[in-house]
Amino acid sequence: MIPSQLVFKVNAQCNIACTYCYQDALAPETFRSRYQTMDVAVLGQCLDACFAELKSRRAPIRINLQGGEPLLVGLATFARYLDTIRESATRHGVKPEVSIQTNALLLDDAFCALLEKHEVTIGVSIDGPPDLHDRRRIDKGGHGTGKRVEAKIALALRAGARVAGICVADPEADGAAVYEYFCRIGLPSVHILLPAQNHATSLTLRDARSYAPFLKGMFDAWAAREEGGTRIADFEEVVASLLGLTFRSWVLNAAPSAWTCFLPDGAIETGD
Repeated sequence: MIPSQLVFKVNAQCNIACTYCYQDALAPETFRSRYQTMDVAVLGQCLDACFAELKSRRAPIRINLQGGEPLLVGLATFARYLDTIRESATRHGVKPEVSIQTNALLLDDAFCALLEKHEVTIGVSIDGPPDLHDRRRIDKGGHGTGKRVEAKIALALRAGARVAGICVADPEADGAAVYEYFCRIGLPSVHILLPAQNHATSLTLRDARSYAPFLKGMFDAWAAREEGGTRIADFEEVVASLLGLTFRSWVLNAAPSAWTCFLPDGAIETGD
Protein backbone atom coordinates (compact mmCIF):
# COMPACT_ATOMS: atom_id res chain seq x y z
CA MET A 1 0.00 0.00 0.00
CA ILE A 2 1.39 3.40 -1.01
CA PRO A 3 1.49 5.97 1.83
CA SER A 4 -0.45 9.15 1.13
CA GLN A 5 2.63 11.29 1.78
CA LEU A 6 4.95 11.42 -1.22
CA VAL A 7 8.47 12.88 -1.24
CA PHE A 8 10.17 13.61 -4.56
CA LYS A 9 13.90 14.30 -4.50
CA VAL A 10 13.87 16.25 -7.75
CA ASN A 11 17.53 17.24 -7.61
CA ALA A 12 20.58 15.63 -6.03
CA GLN A 13 22.85 18.68 -5.98
CA CYS A 14 23.00 21.31 -3.25
CA ASN A 15 24.41 24.82 -3.12
CA ILE A 16 25.42 24.74 0.55
CA ALA A 17 27.41 22.36 2.77
CA CYS A 18 25.60 21.70 6.05
CA THR A 19 27.83 19.89 8.50
CA TYR A 20 25.01 17.59 9.64
CA CYS A 21 23.78 16.67 6.15
CA TYR A 22 22.39 13.12 6.23
CA GLN A 23 22.11 12.59 2.48
CA ASP A 24 23.53 9.22 1.52
CA ALA A 25 24.52 8.13 5.03
CA LEU A 26 27.26 5.71 3.94
CA ALA A 27 28.92 7.57 1.07
CA PRO A 28 27.97 11.24 0.71
CA GLU A 29 29.09 11.60 -2.90
CA THR A 30 27.33 8.46 -4.18
CA PHE A 31 23.88 10.00 -4.15
CA ARG A 32 25.01 13.17 -5.89
CA SER A 33 27.04 11.40 -8.54
CA ARG A 34 24.43 8.76 -9.32
CA TYR A 35 21.43 11.07 -9.49
CA GLN A 36 21.06 14.46 -11.09
CA THR A 37 17.70 16.09 -11.88
CA MET A 38 14.34 14.32 -12.04
CA ASP A 39 12.87 14.27 -15.54
CA VAL A 40 9.40 15.78 -15.76
CA ALA A 41 8.11 12.62 -17.46
CA VAL A 42 9.41 10.49 -14.55
CA LEU A 43 7.59 12.73 -12.09
CA GLY A 44 4.39 12.38 -14.09
CA GLN A 45 4.64 8.60 -14.25
CA CYS A 46 5.23 8.33 -10.50
CA LEU A 47 2.31 10.64 -9.75
CA ASP A 48 -0.08 8.79 -12.04
CA ALA A 49 0.79 5.46 -10.41
CA CYS A 50 0.36 6.87 -6.90
CA PHE A 51 -2.81 8.84 -7.57
CA ALA A 52 -4.46 5.85 -9.24
CA GLU A 53 -4.23 3.99 -5.92
CA LEU A 54 -4.66 6.88 -3.53
CA LYS A 55 -7.78 8.42 -5.07
CA SER A 56 -10.02 5.79 -3.44
CA ARG A 57 -8.82 6.72 0.06
CA ARG A 58 -10.03 9.51 2.27
CA ALA A 59 -6.60 10.36 3.66
CA PRO A 60 -5.17 13.71 2.50
CA ILE A 61 -2.43 13.41 -0.12
CA ARG A 62 0.71 15.41 0.60
CA ILE A 63 3.54 15.98 -1.85
CA ASN A 64 6.92 17.39 -0.88
CA LEU A 65 9.54 18.40 -3.46
CA GLN A 66 13.07 18.46 -2.11
CA GLY A 67 16.68 17.57 -2.89
CA GLY A 68 19.55 18.35 -2.55
CA GLU A 69 18.28 21.83 -3.20
CA PRO A 70 15.15 21.64 -5.37
CA LEU A 71 15.29 25.22 -6.66
CA LEU A 72 18.60 24.50 -8.38
CA VAL A 73 16.58 22.98 -11.27
CA GLY A 74 15.61 26.52 -12.27
CA LEU A 75 12.32 28.38 -12.56
CA ALA A 76 11.23 26.90 -15.90
CA THR A 77 11.74 23.27 -14.87
CA PHE A 78 10.14 23.85 -11.49
CA ALA A 79 7.11 25.37 -13.21
CA ARG A 80 6.86 22.21 -15.32
CA TYR A 81 6.96 20.10 -12.16
CA LEU A 82 4.06 22.04 -10.68
CA ASP A 83 2.08 21.90 -13.93
CA THR A 84 2.65 18.14 -14.04
CA ILE A 85 1.36 17.73 -10.48
CA ARG A 86 -1.75 19.75 -11.29
CA GLU A 87 -2.43 17.89 -14.54
CA SER A 88 -2.00 14.44 -12.98
CA ALA A 89 -4.13 15.39 -9.97
CA THR A 90 -6.89 16.64 -12.28
CA ARG A 91 -6.85 13.41 -14.29
CA HIS A 92 -7.31 11.36 -11.15
CA GLY A 93 -9.69 13.68 -9.33
CA VAL A 94 -7.45 14.32 -6.32
CA LYS A 95 -6.35 17.52 -4.59
CA PRO A 96 -2.90 17.05 -3.06
CA GLU A 97 -1.28 19.50 -0.68
CA VAL A 98 2.08 20.50 -2.18
CA SER A 99 5.16 21.81 -0.39
CA ILE A 100 8.86 22.22 -1.03
CA GLN A 101 11.84 22.02 1.29
CA THR A 102 14.52 24.57 0.50
CA ASN A 103 17.44 26.41 2.05
CA ALA A 104 15.78 29.51 0.51
CA LEU A 105 18.93 31.06 -0.93
CA LEU A 106 17.56 30.91 -4.49
CA LEU A 107 14.13 32.28 -3.63
CA ASP A 108 13.30 35.45 -5.55
CA ASP A 109 10.17 37.30 -6.65
CA ALA A 110 9.63 34.98 -9.63
CA PHE A 111 9.88 31.80 -7.55
CA CYS A 112 7.62 33.26 -4.86
CA ALA A 113 5.01 34.20 -7.44
CA LEU A 114 5.13 30.73 -9.01
CA LEU A 115 4.80 28.96 -5.66
CA GLU A 116 1.97 31.23 -4.54
CA LYS A 117 0.13 30.67 -7.83
CA HIS A 118 0.19 26.91 -7.25
CA GLU A 119 -0.56 27.23 -3.52
CA VAL A 120 2.71 25.59 -2.56
CA THR A 121 3.94 25.84 1.03
CA ILE A 122 7.59 26.89 1.23
CA GLY A 123 9.41 24.90 3.89
CA VAL A 124 12.60 26.75 4.81
CA SER A 125 15.46 25.17 6.75
CA ILE A 126 16.37 27.58 9.54
CA ASP A 127 17.97 26.62 12.84
CA GLY A 128 17.52 29.89 14.71
CA PRO A 129 19.18 33.33 14.77
CA PRO A 130 22.07 33.78 12.30
CA ASP A 131 24.80 33.15 14.88
CA LEU A 132 23.25 29.77 15.74
CA HIS A 133 22.14 28.89 12.22
CA ASP A 134 25.66 29.56 10.92
CA ARG A 135 27.23 26.92 13.18
CA ARG A 136 25.97 24.19 10.87
CA ARG A 137 24.37 25.70 7.76
CA ILE A 138 27.27 27.14 5.79
CA ASP A 139 27.83 27.70 2.09
CA LYS A 140 30.54 25.93 0.12
CA GLY A 141 32.93 28.74 0.87
CA GLY A 142 32.49 28.14 4.59
CA HIS A 143 30.42 31.28 5.14
CA GLY A 144 27.25 31.41 7.20
CA THR A 145 23.87 31.62 5.46
CA GLY A 146 21.67 32.83 8.32
CA LYS A 147 21.25 36.49 7.40
CA ARG A 148 20.52 35.57 3.78
CA VAL A 149 17.92 32.99 4.82
CA GLU A 150 16.26 35.49 7.14
CA ALA A 151 16.03 38.00 4.28
CA LYS A 152 14.55 35.37 1.95
CA ILE A 153 11.89 34.45 4.51
CA ALA A 154 10.95 38.13 4.75
CA LEU A 155 10.76 38.29 0.94
CA ALA A 156 8.45 35.27 0.78
CA LEU A 157 6.19 36.56 3.55
CA ARG A 158 5.89 39.96 1.84
CA ALA A 159 4.88 38.15 -1.34
CA GLY A 160 2.06 36.44 0.53
CA ALA A 161 3.62 32.98 0.19
CA ARG A 162 2.87 30.17 2.60
CA VAL A 163 6.04 29.72 4.66
CA ALA A 164 6.98 27.19 7.33
CA GLY A 165 10.31 26.53 8.99
CA ILE A 166 12.22 23.35 9.75
CA CYS A 167 14.66 23.64 12.63
CA VAL A 168 17.31 21.07 13.53
CA ALA A 169 17.65 21.05 17.31
CA ASP A 170 20.99 22.01 18.82
CA PRO A 171 21.69 20.77 22.38
CA GLU A 172 23.99 23.74 22.99
CA ALA A 173 21.31 26.29 22.08
CA ASP A 174 18.68 28.05 24.17
CA GLY A 175 15.39 26.60 22.94
CA ALA A 176 13.34 29.46 24.35
CA ALA A 177 15.50 32.07 22.60
CA VAL A 178 15.24 30.17 19.32
CA TYR A 179 11.45 30.08 19.63
CA GLU A 180 11.24 33.81 20.37
CA TYR A 181 13.40 34.47 17.31
CA PHE A 182 10.98 32.55 15.10
CA CYS A 183 8.12 34.62 16.50
CA ARG A 184 10.05 37.84 15.95
CA ILE A 185 10.69 37.19 12.24
CA GLY A 186 7.06 36.20 11.70
CA LEU A 187 7.38 32.51 10.87
CA PRO A 188 3.85 31.07 11.01
CA SER A 189 4.97 27.55 11.95
CA VAL A 190 8.09 25.49 12.57
CA HIS A 191 8.77 21.75 12.60
CA ILE A 192 11.55 20.45 14.88
CA LEU A 193 14.02 17.77 13.79
CA LEU A 194 16.77 15.89 15.56
CA PRO A 195 19.93 15.35 13.49
CA ALA A 196 19.74 12.10 11.56
CA GLN A 197 22.56 9.70 10.77
CA ASN A 198 25.00 11.15 8.27
CA HIS A 199 28.17 9.95 6.60
CA ALA A 200 30.19 10.56 9.76
CA THR A 201 27.93 9.99 12.76
CA SER A 202 24.69 8.40 13.90
CA LEU A 203 22.28 9.61 16.59
CA THR A 204 22.19 7.31 19.63
CA LEU A 205 19.56 7.25 22.38
CA ARG A 206 22.06 8.87 24.73
CA ASP A 207 22.63 11.62 22.15
CA ALA A 208 18.89 12.08 21.76
CA ARG A 209 18.48 12.68 25.49
CA SER A 210 20.94 15.56 25.30
CA TYR A 211 18.35 17.48 23.28
CA ALA A 212 15.85 17.47 26.15
CA PRO A 213 16.88 20.89 27.58
CA PHE A 214 16.58 22.51 24.14
CA LEU A 215 13.16 20.97 23.53
CA LYS A 216 11.92 21.78 27.03
CA GLY A 217 13.02 25.39 26.73
CA MET A 218 11.29 25.75 23.39
CA PHE A 219 8.17 23.98 24.67
CA ASP A 220 7.92 26.25 27.70
CA ALA A 221 8.27 29.38 25.56
CA TRP A 222 5.70 28.04 23.09
CA ALA A 223 3.24 27.12 25.85
CA ALA A 224 3.60 30.53 27.50
CA ARG A 225 2.42 32.34 24.37
CA GLU A 226 -1.34 32.73 24.54
CA GLU A 227 -1.75 33.83 20.92
CA GLY A 228 0.14 35.22 17.97
CA GLY A 229 3.22 33.05 18.28
CA THR A 230 4.83 30.60 15.90
CA ARG A 231 3.06 27.25 15.80
CA ILE A 232 5.13 24.15 16.64
CA ALA A 233 3.23 21.24 15.12
CA ASP A 234 5.31 18.65 17.00
CA PHE A 235 4.31 20.14 20.36
CA GLU A 236 0.69 20.43 19.31
CA GLU A 237 0.68 16.71 18.55
CA VAL A 238 2.31 15.84 21.88
CA VAL A 239 -0.42 17.75 23.70
CA ALA A 240 -3.04 16.09 21.50
CA SER A 241 -1.67 12.67 22.44
CA LEU A 242 -1.96 13.51 26.14
CA LEU A 243 -5.60 14.31 25.51
CA GLY A 244 -6.13 10.94 23.86
CA LEU A 245 -6.09 12.24 20.30
CA THR A 246 -4.05 10.99 17.35
CA PHE A 247 -0.26 11.38 17.61
CA ARG A 248 1.39 11.43 14.19
CA SER A 249 4.79 12.99 14.75
CA TRP A 250 7.47 10.60 13.50
CA VAL A 251 10.24 12.86 14.80
CA LEU A 252 9.28 12.85 18.47
CA ASN A 253 7.45 9.52 18.50
CA ALA A 254 10.11 7.58 16.54
CA ALA A 255 7.32 5.90 14.58
CA PRO A 256 7.95 4.55 11.06
CA SER A 257 7.51 7.27 8.47
CA ALA A 258 4.27 7.19 6.56
CA TRP A 259 5.61 8.35 3.23
CA THR A 260 7.20 7.07 0.07
CA CYS A 261 10.34 8.77 -1.23
CA PHE A 262 11.17 8.89 -4.94
CA LEU A 263 14.76 9.47 -6.03
CA PRO A 264 15.52 11.54 -9.16
CA ASP A 265 15.45 8.46 -11.43
CA GLY A 266 12.11 7.28 -10.03
CA ALA A 267 13.61 4.64 -7.70
CA ILE A 268 11.69 4.26 -4.46
CA GLU A 269 12.82 4.47 -0.85
CA THR A 270 10.55 3.76 2.12
CA GLY A 271 11.60 6.89 4.00
CA ASP A 272 13.36 10.19 3.51
